[in-house]
Amino acid sequence: MDPILEAFCESGPQAALERAINTKEKIENPLTIGILLSQHQAKYKNLAAIKTLYKISATQSLDPSTRGIILCRLLQLFSDWAKNQTNGKRTRPEMTNDIIEQFRNASNLFTEIKSSIDQHLTDLIARAYNSVLHSLFELMKLNEEIIKIVKISLAHKELIAVPDKIFTLDPKDVDILANDESDITAVLGSLRNGCSIILEKKIRAHELISIFVFNTLYFMLDRKIDERHGALLPHIERNLREFEPNFTPNQKTRLLESYREICKKVQSQPNESLIRIYEGNHKETRVSFKDEERDKVTENVKEEEKEPQEEVKPEKSKKNKGKKLEVPGMPYKEQEAGHSKKKNEEKISKLVEKLLKEVMNSIEKEKFVHADELGQKLAEIASQKESGEQEVFAALDAALGSTKPKEKEMLAWRVIVKAVNQTHFLSEYNEHAINVKLNAWLEKVQSNKLKESYKKDKRSEKKRKEQEGVEEEKKEKKKPAYVKKKKEENAQKSKAEIEKLVARIEDSAMNLIDKYTPKQEHLNIIKQITEQIKNTVIGVIPNSEIKGLGSTSAGIWTIDSDIDLTVINPSIANPQQALQNIKNAFLSANPSFEIKETAYSLQMKFPQYPNSFSLSINDLIGLETTSLAKKYCSLDSLVTELIIFVKIWSRAKGVSSIVKNYHWSFLVLGFLQTINPPLLNSLQNKPHEPKLVGGYDVWFDNEVKTSNSAQYNLGHLIFSFFDYFANEFKDGKFDIRNGLLLQDHAEGLFTVIHPITGSEIGAGLAKLSPRAEEVKRKIVETYEAIAHRGELEIS
Repeated sequence: MDPILEAFCESGPQAALERAINTKEKIENPLTIGILLSQHQAKYKNLAAIKTLYKISATQSLDPSTRGIILCRLLQLFSDWAKNQTNGKRTRPEMTNDIIEQFRNASNLFTEIKSSIDQHLTDLIARAYNSVLHSLFELMKLNEEIIKIVKISLAHKELIAVPDKIFTLDPKDVDILANDESDITAVLGSLRNGCSIILEKKIRAHELISIFVFNTLYFMLDRKIDERHGALLPHIERNLREFEPNFTPNQKTRLLESYREICKKVQSQPNESLIRIYEGNHKETRVSFKDEERDKVTENVKEEEKEPQEEVKPEKSKKNKGKKLEVPGMPYKEQEAGHSKKKNEEKISKLVEKLLKEVMNSIEKEKFVHADELGQKLAEIASQKESGEQEVFAALDAALGSTKPKEKEMLAWRVIVKAVNQTHFLSEYNEHAINVKLNAWLEKVQSNKLKESYKKDKRSEKKRKEQEGVEEEKKEKKKPAYVKKKKEENAQKSKAEIEKLVARIEDSAMNLIDKYTPKQEHLNIIKQITEQIKNTVIGVIPNSEIKGLGSTSAGIWTIDSDIDLTVINPSIANPQQALQNIKNAFLSANPSFEIKETAYSLQMKFPQYPNSFSLSINDLIGLETTSLAKKYCSLDSLVTELIIFVKIWSRAKGVSSIVKNYHWSFLVLGFLQTINPPLLNSLQNKPHEPKLVGGYDVWFDNEVKTSNSAQYNLGHLIFSFFDYFANEFKDGKFDIRNGLLLQDHAEGLFTVIHPITGSEIGAGLAKLSPRAEEVKRKIVETYEAIAHRGELEIS
């Protein structure tokens, strides 16, 4: 038995991870890998779990998709771990080196597999990669080595979405600053370029590039420059003089101390004018909120480099009685240790809460709220203590999370976030985060507005119909008998005309269905090719089964449908490699055979059949989805006929490449579940014992035998289908699992929630895109042809 699985069975997941961390053997068992992917790195102070996952992902025998999934999980754990380690201090050198190495390993792994994975997996990796960057920037912002993280990430610009100005540094300067062996003159030149960017773009003091430039310059002056570098003194003095406005008073004091030490080392007199500039500005300059914020972010650097000092107790006197004493030699945080952190947090939270209530009240009373004044007040609250900025952000975040998404509150929060964006007192990350959260909150407001509007329209419509009914009844009573008789005759005549139109539509539709339904010769050829595929697969992977799925197996296919097959064999550990072996087997038998490999299947063309055969590996969810669709179709022939007709229409109108066949199939099922009365009831929304396949509940009621189709025929359903999607349908998502049309705002055209996986089919086809407009135009044209001329206009 696998020792890691044995540890899991005996002592649980923690023991399995410990065993994996200490093992030197390759880990390739899928079950073992799955157990390890479920672990939480945050429990470890080091990067042990992340290193273990990297060791697994570096295994060449695994297929690229599996390696990509492991990489994605690795990055998620890396991000969680970095957030857990962030404490506002410099990271230790050994930890810093470990972080850089693991980030480089993850980046190199992506480079290795990116050409072999699909776009969806690439997007997931990019999201996790940016989360890691964000967390590492917060963790390492007081370390000059953070530039090495920047250098590594610049090699993958296609992944970067973190909005940080440190990426405005020239790549050449990044290379120089990230190289420990770079010439000091070159490093000073690159820092000079960084200072120029800060001045030119008016970058705020607490932002990462500002902190990095100061820390790197201070580190060089304090650690790297000695008596051998006397010739660099004029260059250093020029930099200090020119970029003096970049630094806060606290930073200037520390730079001045280092400058004096360098002058002693090289036995040179300090430049008095430079000292006067730094000392004079330090005394005269009033510390602004932004200066204080920058000092607070960077003040721990010097404290960590000093040796611990003995505590000096101040003398008690009447003069300083009741006042807060600043004790020489005692770190800032120890001076504040006697104050209650919880009390301060509550104080800031209450101040923010009070300010937000004032804004809400002003909005309700229709008073004008100045965003810049509001921003200044928030900034003043944040400046009251060291971690004030983070606490204000937390208070805003909590308030936004607890606010009900309504119209008035929406106006207030737009003003609040505008104030944050104008004042820039939050860090760039927090400012970006609060904007993202606001956008998500506004979407909820919009969704609620749509729901309320829908309910209001329904109530208004009901009231209008009731009123019209009353008025009509009054009119009918006043009309003479001969008028009533004439109206009844007209109604019967109109009904007869509609019945004729529906019958004509049904006849035309059935002729088309017969024309496009595969004949026996098609079935014979497909059976022959399927047998050929089966023999080839079994020759490569013994004890395998070939099963059909998709429209062919569900009975909703046409003569131009592709044939979907899947290989079922639980022993296949590497689907990608299995597909490659099958492909090689076909090509060795016939080198000119037309076969293409995608991320999850083989696409094959046989000379005796015009359409493609698609072969996948262990597509169990596909099989279950096919079984569900087949069951719905077995309940009534009208279901099969309507799906086939819509597919024929889609191809004839040239929109089958925009909305795929499986999307139309699900859309028809959703439509038949939600018409009034419904033709189909949900087969899944019933009490049952879950049947899990691949983590999804695939159960459905297989005992149902009939539908509710007594009052429907195909012509009526076709007319209703195009009438509904041309004139009535506005927004929403079809939920086949529950047999509902959810009144949720959908970004995509005709969105359907997959009945098993819950994914949104059609979400990628934006409603207002030209392709979506083309589909809607074709639907409207067909409805008008049916309603006005009784013609389908399909050949």
